[in-house]
Formats: sequence, C-alpha cells, structure tokens
Amino acid sequence: MAILRSQNVAGQAVRLSNSAVERSIRSWEERIEKAEAAAYQKARKDVEKELKERIRAAEQAAKKAEESVEKKIAEREAALRKEWGDALAALRQVIDSAEDLRNQAAQAAEGEAVRLAVAIAGRILHRQIADDEQWIRDIIQPILGDLPARRGIVIRMNPEDATRAEEQLTQAMQEMADPPQRPAIEADEVVVRGGCRVECAGTVVDVSIPAAWQRVADEILRQAPSQDMPTSDGDDTASSQSAPSQAPPAEQDEMDAPAPAEPA
Repeated sequence: MAILRSQNVAGQAVRLSNSAVERSIRSWEERIEKAEAAAYQKARKDVEKELKERIRAAEQAAKKAEESVEKKIAEREAALRKEWGDALAALRQVIDSAEDLRNQAAQAAEGEAVRLAVAIAGRILHRQIADDEQWIRDIIQPILGDLPARRGIVIRMNPEDATRAEEQLTQAMQEMADPPQRPAIEADEVVVRGGCRVECAGTVVDVSIPAAWQRVADEILRQAPSQDMPTSDGDDTASSQSAPSQAPPAEQDEMDAPAPAEPA
C-alpha cells in the first residue's frame, strides 16, 4: 500500500495500492536488517579477535616476564650457592683450624692444670694437718699394732702436733684389741708437721704424711704433659717448661723437709 500526497488539496493523503512498492520497501528493510546483523557480527568478531590477540599478547608478555624473573632467580641462586659455598668452605677451614688450636691449647694447658691441682692438693693437705688432728690416730694406731715390743715406746712429733696428740693416742689405744703400754709423746723440732717418729727397743718407724704426699706429687708431675705450643709458623717449640716438682711456697720448708734416717 502506497500513500501519496495530493498536490491539489493541502494535507490530503491519497492511499494507493501498489504491491511492487511495498515489496521494494520490505526488500530494503530486510537488506537493512541483514546489513545491520552482518555489521554486528563482523564488529563482534573483530572485537573478539582483537580481544584474543590482546589476551595472547598479554599472556606472552607475562610468560616472558615470568621466564625473565625465573632466570634472574636461578642466576641469583647460583651466585648465592657459590658465594655461600665459598663462605662455608672458609668457615669449615676456620673451624678445623680452631679445633686444632683448641686441642693444642688443651694439651698444653693439661700439664699446667695438673701442676695447679697438685699445688692446691698440697695446700689442702697442709691445712688438713693443721686443722684436723684425726690423722694422728690414723698413723699411730697401725704402727703400735705392728711393733714387736709392747713397752718403752716413745712417739716423737713436731711440737705443734704433740700438743694435740694425747687425746688421739687415747682413742687409738681404746680401739685396739691388744694395745701396748701407753707410749710417751715427746716434742721434737726435727720432726716436720704431719709426721711422727716411733722408737721402741732399737726399732724406729718414721712416718711423714707430707713426705709421702711429695713422692706421689713428684710421680704425678713426672707423668704430666709438657706445656708445648706451636709457634705462628707452625713449628712446635716449648713456650714454657714443666714446673719443678715442689709444694706451694708457704709449705715448702715443712713439706719438703727430709725425714730423719732410720738407724740400721
């Protein structure tokens, strides 16, 4: 159906029946719709293609960045492993050297430690002799039990020990199953502190705790390692010599004094 405007009467529309015109209009409308649909599909495909390309480009860039980061990390790890490997090797060498030095120092100090222990033990022994008179009973009792004679026994002791010996002698005799006649205790400056000289019918027994200890100390010090330390160039040279076998200075005169000789 076609509508035409009348040229004679203003505003008057004239409807004409024209099937050809209508088919033409519908044809153009269909073409327009198809063109719009085709344009939409093309635009969509173009957008999807561009989006895919951008996504692909972004993925490739991300992959390259990741590979670059992984490469840098691997290179850094390799550098750190080498650096730490060198550091650990140097540290192991230092530890080994320190262990060698420690062993050498320990060996060198061992002798000094033994000498110091002997000196301290000597001081303790001297103090024990001065403070605790029980040692008098401990050495007198076995001597009295072994003497063949049972009378006329004389016990000579240092004056400082003799003043404390009577009570210890009484206890020693009370503990004996067959005690001898009570011995006489005499002070004698010749006898060192911690010692005693028992005389009976020509028999003389000389006992000295400091002298016995000195013999033990001498043997300990003889077996103690020397104080040898290596020099800076690695040669072993003695940095100090073994200390002589001696008691502490304060007790030297008493502890090293020779015991009186036993008569033939």
